[in-house]
Amino acid sequence: MKILALVTYCTNGSELRQKFRIEHQNYNKKLKMDGNLVMAGSDTDYSISVRVYEAENLQTVEKIIELDPYFTNTIWTDFTLYPFNQVC
Repeated sequence: MKILALVTYCTNGSELRQKFRIEHQNYNKKLKMDGNLVMAGSDTDYSISVRVYEAENLQTVEKIIELDPYFTNTIWTDFTLYPFNQVC
């Protein structure tokens, strides 16, 4: 099932993320290679990240996000998950 995640950055996330960016990118590359990450991006001021995952359930995606270096280092502060119906 596809799951849409809206992830909130901390204040000054644009600057603070730089310290953990390579670790975050490597984590996401592995997720992509394993088929768990469909797409990911951010708004231009880095206040929110929009991500689509492929997983069996919401709990799996919760764990994936909670293990992301941006989340473990409080660059991301919160997230909301939605089952996602991709139509094109």
